[in-house]
Amino acid sequence: MPKKTLSINFPIERVVLSDLLPYEVPITFSNRHFYNFIVDNQVKYSNDYFYWKKKDTAFDSLVMLLLGLPKSKQVQNFEKEGIKYSKVSAKKINPFTIPFTFNISHKADQYRHLSLIHPRSQVFAVEFYKNNKDLITYYCDKSQFSLRSAKRVAGCTYVDKKSLIEQFDTDGEVIEVEGENYENLKSFFVYDKYSSINPVEVYI
Repeated sequence: MPKKTLSINFPIERVVLSDLLPYEVPITFSNRHFYNFIVDNQVKYSNDYFYWKKKDTAFDSLVMLLLGLPKSKQVQNFEKEGIKYSKVSAKKINPFTIPFTFNISHKADQYRHLSLIHPRSQVFAVEFYKNNKDLITYYCDKSQFSLRSAKRVAGCTYVDKKSLIEQFDTDGEVIEVEGENYENLKSFFVYDKYSSINPVEVYI
């Protein structure tokens, strides 16, 4: 069955699904729940502050624990467009975070060490992509020598599962890819001239 192109309407936070994990994560692991958490609760970093939707003090403590923010940081409250938010200053906090490192099989008697980026660094990365995605594609387009460079922000994905295609065909509207279609978000950017470059081992 030929693959079908569907529009992507994910917010900028989709980078945690497509760009911030090692390629070889365990089959039981994904970032989809972290993605849902930061989108549903509007967890963001901007102008030296972390923000999220206000719920209660227990939820504030949970977000601060997730982001590795010290308990001594004061949580401030404010309201914007009728929605209550909590915010914590990111100034004077340790800029270094510790990733979670794990091993995967590489050869019969060897392992490869991979790491998951700390949640705080992932939130930083979302803001980086938001502010610099256009500059990244602009400057990548200047090079005539790159074998693989970001050409533009991806605007579609490919689905080849018949049930999904039939379901989306009945909508008749711009499709927001969600649920079991998360795994199709391979990259935030469309790349030129090769979509991927795998390392080659040379034996002498």
